[in-house]
Amino acid sequence: MSTGAGVNYEEATRRVQEQIADVVCFGKPYISNPDLVSRLKNGWPLAEADITKFYAGDHIGYTSYPIYDPNTNSNGEGK
Repeated sequence: MSTGAGVNYEEATRRVQEQIADVVCFGKPYISNPDLVSRLKNGWPLAEADITKFYAGDHIGYTSYPIYDPNTNSNGEGK
């Protein structure tokens, strides 16, 4: 069984450990965090998705989010 919709990492982990779900899906967090797996594994902060850019007709808001840089604790805003 899969689940998702607004679930954070802790809740996703709990659902899998308690066998409530086999898979937990992340939608919006993946859009704004192209490196989502690394962020979750390392406890790095997640970038917020700008939903006003969704379905806006170009790449902004889909492929414009940078990866997290642990050396500067930066999401790369302004690059």
